[in-house]
Amino acid sequence: MLRTHALSRLCLVGVLAAAVPACKKAEKPSLTLKELAPAPLPGVAAPAPSDSGTDDRDAAYRVRAAPVFGAGLPPTAQRITISDGHVWLGAADWNPGAPDAAAALAQFLGSRPALLSPDADTYVLQAAALFAALDDAHVPTWLLHPSGQVAYPLILRDEPAFGAWVQEAKEGRIRIVQREDGLELSTTIGKLLGPDPSGPSVPVRGGQLDVAAERAGLSRLKERFTHADELCVLPSFGTELNKVATVMSGTYRAAGEPFFDKLCLVYSRAQTQLPVKMPSPGAKP
Repeated sequence: MLRTHALSRLCLVGVLAAAVPACKKAEKPSLTLKELAPAPLPGVAAPAPSDSGTDDRDAAYRVRAAPVFGAGLPPTAQRITISDGHVWLGAADWNPGAPDAAAALAQFLGSRPALLSPDADTYVLQAAALFAALDDAHVPTWLLHPSGQVAYPLILRDEPAFGAWVQEAKEGRIRIVQREDGLELSTTIGKLLGPDPSGPSVPVRGGQLDVAAERAGLSRLKERFTHADELCVLPSFGTELNKVATVMSGTYRAAGEPFFDKLCLVYSRAQTQLPVKMPSPGAKP
């Protein structure tokens, strides 16, 4: 009887001992921080080789042709012309930095959206007061492309509003930082690498914006962040508004087909006064 109990205990111990290694094998090892990190973003494609098939050093400085894409002009919009440091509401020279600017703008526009038409010498900093007035008045705002054929509906965000947007727990939070030397395509997990890892994602080539490369980069980001529905453009203060509109052409994959449903323009309230200039006699926009 005692021998039977002893044999039973030995069998039980043997079964448990055999089960322990099996349990250990079933456990999944913990992932390292490197393994938990998201996969790195791809780089922007290098420029296409020259048509001649020879080693053409100038190819690195040439910009590939890129058609202009955007949305159709809003039919009921009121054009606001920015020219020679002045903002024109119709034929009236208007000061967007006045204390009652937002209320006056809302009264002038009524239910019509605003279509901004800057000249070639209008900079982002010069338009800061206008952006603030449009933002405060909650006016639907469009920016005209230099071609005059398409425009871009904008969500205006000042720096605090943009900071809050970036902190929202949403996928991607894709933005374009428009620098003098090119475009930095940034996300919540880093930027899209360009030819020089220390430089912009899409460098300026031969003094021109590379809209084709920008479009290719945004296409890759959209494939990575499939649910991202908004893009913000952050131009430097010294950037011409026409160049901002040119960059916005690259946010469309085809005519009337943006990569993202919403397009945001970030501006600063720190400097909200246009240069003071006396209008010339009989001056018109």
